[in-house]
Amino acid sequence: MPDAFIFLPDHSDQGLRLAKQYVWWMLPDEAAEKPKKIILQLLKMGTLEDYRTGLEIWGREAFVAALETMNPGDVDENSWNYWRLHYGLPPKPFPKREIP
Repeated sequence: MPDAFIFLPDHSDQGLRLAKQYVWWMLPDEAAEKPKKIILQLLKMGTLEDYRTGLEIWGREAFVAALETMNPGDVDENSWNYWRLHYGLPPKPFPKREIP
């Protein structure tokens, strides 16, 4: 997967709805500019319907790229394992935060 994978913002009605619902601490227009954050929230707590909407907007590659480039704490360990299996990604240790 290329390092320069681009997560394209989506300001459609559905994109803004997902932004508002899953990144509630930001204004919808601001959150819509951060599709990776929306995707990771969908993977962590999204409904099946919202997940499918996200797939229609950003595509499978964006969801895989979000998992592969996430920061520790972006999703929980159960979600990490489930989605890696779902997408057929090789096993990999769950990313953990290092506290100095």
